[in-house]
Amino acid sequence: MIKKIGISALVIAAVVFALDTYTLSLVKDGVQGKVTFPTTTSLKYTHGGSVVPVGVPFVLDSFQLKAVDAASNVSAPAWIFVKVTPVNDHAPVIKSDTITCVEGGSVTWSPIVTDADN
Repeated sequence: MIKKIGISALVIAAVVFALDTYTLSLVKDGVQGKVTFPTTTSLKYTHGGSVVPVGVPFVLDSFQLKAVDAASNVSAPAWIFVKVTPVNDHAPVIKSDTITCVEGGSVTWSPIVTDADN
């Protein structure tokens, strides 16, 4: 009988916790981007557009959040890390080549082009 009461109490506590409301709050904004809050429980990170250097797979940004519940209890701050990956914004590279065309003729040729972002 004691075990059943403990289980019931645990289930009730879990239901109450799941229904608790909270609001996110920014403690420290990102250096390379900005955080906004479309709702009180979600956020949007927007990168500022700085370029990820060629050959670097990603750069890191971070910001700090806290949560406040309906009873005004405040969480400890938490760091959120953002991995910013490059987009296809680097110039393609075309390889030098030689083609041969007979006098009075024509030639069809496709250059060798590479793009490190693709």
